[in-house]
Amino acid sequence: MKKSFLVSFGLFLLTLLTSCTSSMINAVMGPQTGYKKYGNYTWGTSPDAIRKEKGWQLTRLRSSSDVYFIGMYTKGWGANNYYEEYEPHGPSKPYIEKTLLYFTDNRLYAVEDEFKETPSVSVLHRQYGEFSEKNIVTSQQKKDGIEKVYRSQPYFDDENLYALEIQIYSDGKTVVNRREPFLAKSRLEKSPLNNWVCYSALDSHFSATSKSIEKRIDFTFLNQNKDGKYLFIGYSKGLEQANISYVRAGVCWGDNASGVYDIKGNSDTISKKYSSEKWNCRYNGKDYSYTNNAGESAREIVKLFLESEKVMVRHDNSISEFVSSGNQLQAKMAEYGITWEEIDAALSNEEF
Repeated sequence: MKKSFLVSFGLFLLTLLTSCTSSMINAVMGPQTGYKKYGNYTWGTSPDAIRKEKGWQLTRLRSSSDVYFIGMYTKGWGANNYYEEYEPHGPSKPYIEKTLLYFTDNRLYAVEDEFKETPSVSVLHRQYGEFSEKNIVTSQQKKDGIEKVYRSQPYFDDENLYALEIQIYSDGKTVVNRREPFLAKSRLEKSPLNNWVCYSALDSHFSATSKSIEKRIDFTFLNQNKDGKYLFIGYSKGLEQANISYVRAGVCWGDNASGVYDIKGNSDTISKKYSSEKWNCRYNGKDYSYTNNAGESAREIVKLFLESEKVMVRHDNSISEFVSSGNQLQAKMAEYGITWEEIDAALSNEEF
């Protein structure tokens, strides 16, 4: 699974990095690039950050709280009451009629272009990169007037999780949707109450140590109990360098997790004094404070979570119980294409 995951992700990078730009706005060029004409916006950028940049005109769609459109527009009253019109843009005919930006928790995760007329396949390839030309339209989509559907490589063995989809309607209208698959998948997660969830997102930053851009996927695993506390595992996976991957794990006990803890699983108990560390979740931008001691491996606590159905935690003379379900945690990791072998290797990176 790990090998197929890395291969498909490599194809994803190739797909987006070979995209072309329009005259008014740029296509999403890659997971670490985003829009570049008026700024360098990555997936996860907030609408406020985009709106502040000179040259952007970003307006919330009247019918949605998390969908915006960009570009020149007019609005007024017509036969159908309130209406919004978009100024066409693009490198050549057929022009893009409108571009919509989709946000989750104020973080950009998808961009959609709509053409009034269908571009040629060569134009679509030139503007959006590689995709399969096999038509995978469903019977329901045919009923909706869609004649052809093209997609890029799926991820996590999930045919509905992809970075690029092109829908061509019988009347010629063509809709192209590009999205960050890790953010998109995280939107489908259920409540973390008594349940392991995973929030994932792409990340890249300049490393002062390696003097280069490090590309990663950050995974945040959380399990919340009725007291509002969390079991936590953070996995930062290096995309191009396995030796920079690392794992963090602990208990989240409010804004400051420092102190003495007894953490009891099915058969083992960890008793020690911890300092408090913060993990930033790239999906929602939140910081989670968790028990951690610098220089100590997370292996002990990760194994306890994986091997236990329930976890009891004592701290500050209070006891809090968690439904850990180690089997469900393993299944959640597998759902995101993560194996124990790579977690073990990431833990070993910091064990000497």
